[in-house]
Amino acid sequence: RVSHFFFLHNFDCSAVSSPPKARSFMGSEGQSLEVFFFPFMAPGHMIPTLDLARLFASRGVTATVVTTPGNASLVQPAIDRANQSGYRMRLLLIPFPSAKAGLPEGCETATSVPPELRINFLKSTALLRDPFEQLLRDHSPDCIVSGAFFPWTADVARDLGIPRLVFHGTSFFSTCVSQSLTHQVPPYESLQQGEESFVVPGLPHRIELLRTQTPDTRSMTDFQDMVNKMKESELKSFGMVVNSFYELEPDYAQHYRSVVGRKAWHVGPVSLCNRDGVDAANRGGSASADGGEYCLSWLGAQRPRSVLYVCFGSLARFRNAQMREIAAAIEASGHPFIWIARNAGDGEDSEWLPEGFEE
Repeated sequence: RVSHFFFLHNFDCSAVSSPPKARSFMGSEGQSLEVFFFPFMAPGHMIPTLDLARLFASRGVTATVVTTPGNASLVQPAIDRANQSGYRMRLLLIPFPSAKAGLPEGCETATSVPPELRINFLKSTALLRDPFEQLLRDHSPDCIVSGAFFPWTADVARDLGIPRLVFHGTSFFSTCVSQSLTHQVPPYESLQQGEESFVVPGLPHRIELLRTQTPDTRSMTDFQDMVNKMKESELKSFGMVVNSFYELEPDYAQHYRSVVGRKAWHVGPVSLCNRDGVDAANRGGSASADGGEYCLSWLGAQRPRSVLYVCFGSLARFRNAQMREIAAAIEASGHPFIWIARNAGDGEDSEWLPEGFEE
């Protein structure tokens, strides 16, 4: 598989905001390269992965998205829309073993799983290995781009001689901080009584964290085991693709490559592949389009650079008291804001939402 080296070193993502260039990357037998994209089943992972797949497809690559039947409705509209634009994208499904994983039938996305069963959901991803491997044997893609929560895809890809890339939808900075804290004795473990903060070692800048900002995973053995497997799988992978751009964090992009010593490509912001509101709305199912026009109209009426965007992701769950604290902080900022609160709080919105907060 010589062709993937050519592709990765010539894939130009620096102009994603301009119309796609008329180019096509060819495999070793003169056919279009095919890349499999396998996102973790959560909106915050699936949406940027769909954007990445569309970005690859805009450069002439056949982009195949792999997911489970319960997530097909979130993915198919975006694929259909891309194909109408002349791209080559398709969807392949593998069964999700809900019963075997100890999950209710139909729980195929992290947002549909009760908090007490989330570790079951994380463990269940390993049960996707056999059907995913069979897909690879049947279709022989040129490359795999999979989420970090699928560490076993590195072993499957290596066994089949297919390069695997890890997709990080966050940043080089967060990845470098995580690497620093997990590949040596955590500095917070040596804090003296009364000390609350520590400096993350080995970074380009002085980054100081509170002990309370780092999770105590010693009692979370299952989760820590998953984290360890994720880190090990990155070492076995061809490299990492990051939803970031060099000008945003040049020191940390360089640090990851030269100090951590891994291959990495910054290809973001991948959301710029969406040319209009319809493209953007099609990435997360019909609910993602609700209120979109109103939000855009409201944003257009605000002063430039004045609006706060607050979102803790689709998996975060807060108690009512925490939601009230967040609301108080936003109000104290004095800025207009958009606050994304998905299934927020542990009761009705009226129990934590201050009067006048919602338009």
